[in-house]
Amino acid sequence: MKTTLRIFALLLLTTGAVMNLSAQDDELVPMSDKVSQDVEKEADVITYTYITDKRYDIIHELAGEKFFPAGYQEGQGQAREIAPGQMAIQLQDQQILIKGVKGLEGFQVVSKSSNRIGYIYELMDAKGKPAKLKVVVDQDKYVNLVYFYSKSLGEHTFYMAEKSKEDIAAEQSYFTSKEQYFIRSYQNLLEKEVVPYQAAKAGEGSPKPIEKSAGIKITFNEENVVTPLGTFPVKKAQTFQYKLKGHPAVRSMIEISLKGKMKKMMVYINFKQQIEVIEFGDTRYFLRP
Repeated sequence: MKTTLRIFALLLLTTGAVMNLSAQDDELVPMSDKVSQDVEKEADVITYTYITDKRYDIIHELAGEKFFPAGYQEGQGQAREIAPGQMAIQLQDQQILIKGVKGLEGFQVVSKSSNRIGYIYELMDAKGKPAKLKVVVDQDKYVNLVYFYSKSLGEHTFYMAEKSKEDIAAEQSYFTSKEQYFIRSYQNLLEKEVVPYQAAKAGEGSPKPIEKSAGIKITFNEENVVTPLGTFPVKKAQTFQYKLKGHPAVRSMIEISLKGKMKKMMVYINFKQQIEVIEFGDTRYFLRP
């Protein structure tokens, strides 16, 4: 797939980038070894993060996300392509970890906010000095780049990879979009087929793209559910108000009780009445954003 460094977007950031950030008295909480190991582990298996991988409608949806950029620019120097997994940015509620750039490591989050270009994190480094990180999104809420700045560490811009128009069109015609179905209960799912876009097994971190060749589909019927693991008769389906950790957009859950070795399937619904996540066995499935 073609990757493009969207350098023009930096112009949105560099104007007024040097800001008067007040120093903080709080101490930096050390970044845990586990978080660092998680980034290292995923960098070995994941490729780039693509702009169109996921939409972020609110800043809270960034918590726990990891980005593997395709391009990097230091200061006003020339942007360059980097190898998959060479650099990584991990966003947590209270900490941010940057891998692959000397001097940029763990930062404590002091505050978070949103503006017209994206999401802003006010940070503090291990020496108590302020820094700023901007997650820049486009009008469709896709992350285009991540921009870091501090007086002591300078400017650093990380560019996400961009898919070709042909690749995007092919994905749109094959994978099911979150916007495709309006769901309130199991009755709204009947006779509908879902072709998930990404999947994440328990303990494996961020969702990974699903290859078309895998042929993964989920079909909901009145009598049964057809899944990648087989067809299972439906005993009953109930809808509950629900909050799913790590997915702040979720408002409800359709719990489908099944006959056989797989006892349940959960379909998590967001505030727009769209399918946010389908959980079955040890895997969570995500629709195309």
